[in-house]
Amino acid sequence: MEVVNTAMTRLLSNRWASHTLFWLGILLSYPILSLGMEQSFAEALIIKLFYLPTQMIAAYLLVYYQLPKLLYTGKIVAFLSSLLVSFYVLSTLTHGIIDHLLIPNFAPAAERTSWRDIFLRFQQIDAFYVIWVYWVPLTFASLKLIKQSFERKAAIQELEKEKIQVELDTLQSQLHPRFLSNTLKTIHRLSVAQSDAAPELIASLSDMLDYMLYQTQSKQVSLAQEVEILQTFFEIETLRQNGNMRLHLTWPEEVNGAQIKPLLLFSMVENALVQEDRSKQEDFEFKFQMDYRDQELSVAINSTQVRSNYGKESSALQQQLNWFYPDRHQLDWKVEPNRLYATLNVQL
Repeated sequence: MEVVNTAMTRLLSNRWASHTLFWLGILLSYPILSLGMEQSFAEALIIKLFYLPTQMIAAYLLVYYQLPKLLYTGKIVAFLSSLLVSFYVLSTLTHGIIDHLLIPNFAPAAERTSWRDIFLRFQQIDAFYVIWVYWVPLTFASLKLIKQSFERKAAIQELEKEKIQVELDTLQSQLHPRFLSNTLKTIHRLSVAQSDAAPELIASLSDMLDYMLYQTQSKQVSLAQEVEILQTFFEIETLRQNGNMRLHLTWPEEVNGAQIKPLLLFSMVENALVQEDRSKQEDFEFKFQMDYRDQELSVAINSTQVRSNYGKESSALQQQLNWFYPDRHQLDWKVEPNRLYATLNVQL
């Protein structure tokens, strides 16, 4: 189905192909509608061919000159004048083509109007020709407007996608230095204290940077990878918090090959932890619970860390969710001076 949609999109985006299909449909419309009449398909097709030239002129004149050059630029009087002139000229021209080219071949004995009367006397039948000629340009213009509307919508979506991607790249570029700075400070502290945890922390940091700089270039990563890197992050964060964080972690037992946008959960967790550089941290409790069932991922964070302006909901995280999981997510973020509640539900 996707292949068919792609092929149709390419076909309709080709001007020559789309115009050919349109005029072929117009050409066949009258013969198909005339199948229940006495006319044969061939006769109806020939009759339609006599109407086609003025309909094409009217359609391209309306769509490529009268609408864009006159109406859309605010030249209302010129647009109405041009429309009235084209009504008169093309309807009378169609009248003349039918009376002097079509009728002599199909009904030689039928009464015909002279060319002089056709152009100098606007008759009741000419009003019929206006309608008969201009239903095609109106259809053509309507389809053109619909196509332009879809193209504008697609262009806006593409711009929004590019904007989101730039913001996500900016977010990652902000996370890397901040996370790296905090971790290096911890490594320095452990090194000064000659702690045996320093080499382990350096190894964990290496894994984190490899994931952030290289693995996240993919559009999707496995949920198992994201879980693994979060576990590494919590190991680093435990050391950085200098024993002041009582950590409670709950992980899903099975993720069944689920895929997720890279760093989505990391953004949430990193934003939930206060990043202030304090000489003395107060003890706090940080609960992180993740569950995955029936392709639905649930995350809950409950932290008693003292905070001022930290822990506010990340707009970049919300934008990620809005773009990549539209109508498939719910993010609740409640901040109090000494407590943070955050929950996320995503249908992967």
